[in-house]
Amino acid sequence: MIIIINTKNYVYGKDLEKLMSNITNAMVAVPATELKLGRLAQHVDLVDKQSTGYITPEAIKSVGAYGTLLNHSEHKLEFDVLKKTIVKCKKLRLATIVCGSTIEECVKIAKLEPDIVAYEDPKLIGKGRAISIADPASVQNFVKEVRKVTRRVKLLCGAGISTKRDIQKAKELGCHGVLLSSAIVKAKTKAKIDEIIG
Repeated sequence: MIIIINTKNYVYGKDLEKLMSNITNAMVAVPATELKLGRLAQHVDLVDKQSTGYITPEAIKSVGAYGTLLNHSEHKLEFDVLKKTIVKCKKLRLATIVCGSTIEECVKIAKLEPDIVAYEDPKLIGKGRAISIADPASVQNFVKEVRKVTRRVKLLCGAGISTKRDIQKAKELGCHGVLLSSAIVKAKTKAKIDEIIG
């Protein structure tokens, strides 16, 4: 089961370090400034070397990152830019976990063959209503439609995932795992985190 936790910008520094110490058996996407703590970047930019204030794939690779999230609903990319970014990451052997907000978008992304496609309905993000429970038919349809174009890409669902039951249901619906955030980041104890993803 693949579990990816996106810490967003909820925590950093010592607070992120404390959170990371309580997480096992999950990949954690962190801001670029925190890649010393987690090796999955939340985003990269496709820009020339003569640029300022961007995060390049080469830069995250140089500090030990193994991959990046792309196209999260809170940081969408134009499709042509997304396509070129996936190609660049593949050349650098950086894993790409690419989010899609609709099934149609996920199918289009899957044709680019990133490592993982994550289906997240923006209406459910951060609401505590898991997509796997609130809209299981759409998750099943996501899996079915993506499988028509490729079997090489791993499939995740996200948005509102906050309990072990939500995660198990995602697996039953055909996903390889889940992408989640606030349920873990806002958990106060290791026991609570383990209750969700342990």
